[in-house]
Amino acid sequence: MSKSIVMLYSRLTYYTIEVIEYLLITLFLYTGLSKLLDLATFQFQTHRSPYLENISTPISYIIPISELLVVLALVLSKFRYLTKPGRFYDLLRRYGAAWELWGLCGALFLMSLFTGYVWLMLTEAYYLPCSCGGILSALSWNDHLVFNAVFSGLVIVALSLYMRAQNLIKKSTGTV
Repeated sequence: MSKSIVMLYSRLTYYTIEVIEYLLITLFLYTGLSKLLDLATFQFQTHRSPYLENISTPISYIIPISELLVVLALVLSKFRYLTKPGRFYDLLRRYGAAWELWGLCGALFLMSLFTGYVWLMLTEAYYLPCSCGGILSALSWNDHLVFNAVFSGLVIVALSLYMRAQNLIKKSTGTV
């Protein structure tokens, strides 16, 4: 492969991962905050779910906090490009890739969990309450399944590109 093709591929990989991460940040920030800001409604809807009614109170806190932790990890990963001197910035630069990996893995876990839950509700539940936050509550259950599957696929693409890029970095620096 010529050097220009490799450079184009690496830029395309970088921007693809970045776009997906910013989409995830937007999604999880919006849904996490909307659930916390209207916690009473989220708890009520979660309690109405036939599979979550016994654990609805802890779930109503765990889900939005987990979404916001994914946002935090993905946002912290962006600070690794800072060039400011200082111990705090050194830590952000040093652990930026780890934050990115944690954020992507957390996003994949949550999206897989949400997709599985929606599929279970569509195939098994007799009653379908919606406990989503904000404008996503306007989607039908089938739309939710497609939406979650698409975002799960995007996270898988970002993770696979990220892992491939990390392996190339390790090979090029001789740290394999």
